[in-house]
Amino acid sequence: MKKFLVIIAIILFSPKLIGQDPALLENDWYLEKIIMDSEEYERPYPNFQAILNANTEILIIDHSTCEEGFGSMIQYVGTNIFTIDDSSVVLIGVCGDPDINAFMQFHYQIYLEDNNFAKNPFTYTIENTGSYKTLTVINGDGDVAIYGDQLLNAETFTAPAFKVYPNPTTDYLFIKSQGDLSAYQLYDLNGRKVQKSNLSGTETRMDLSKLPSGLYFLRLYSEETSYTYKIVKE
Repeated sequence: MKKFLVIIAIILFSPKLIGQDPALLENDWYLEKIIMDSEEYERPYPNFQAILNANTEILIIDHSTCEEGFGSMIQYVGTNIFTIDDSSVVLIGVCGDPDINAFMQFHYQIYLEDNNFAKNPFTYTIENTGSYKTLTVINGDGDVAIYGDQLLNAETFTAPAFKVYPNPTTDYLFIKSQGDLSAYQLYDLNGRKVQKSNLSGTETRMDLSKLPSGLYFLRLYSEETSYTYKIVKE
């Protein structure tokens, strides 16, 4: 832990960079889930904390339980885009649990290749979802990390009863839910919102026929929860 704090202290004395989104800087962001290569990964234990913290100079990924993490210089390229340095070094902590260690590695892989080379650029969106905020970070490979401004309990990580099909799709996407749907938002790989709609009832159909082929991220909301899916438009 001392080595981690020393590296962070060194980075803090580096020149300040500007362009930050205030909403990003006002919170500690608790990792909820990772989507990588169409697979979803969630916290191994309800009390395990994986935190993102950003300011005008640095990005910190911290797994405080394990005294492990990394810090990197951050540069804000636009209102929702940033890059980090290749010089980030992941400091190995004290956790011996293989499930925890695997999950931390997935978290690092959102930002770093081989724990060293940055997966720039990163786009992010911040949304108010009821009583909490959600931060979605997408790296240059299209992998996703979803954070909240609160540490959610174990029940929150149970997959909601959404059914999304067909995926991949060429034109229409069908959505079914056991509970009432409230809204959806669709983002492209650059973090731009390309579709959105308020919903009611348990079923809906999305028309994707006019969108370019590529990878998209669908955020679904019901009265109880929200969930993000990686969608392929052929």
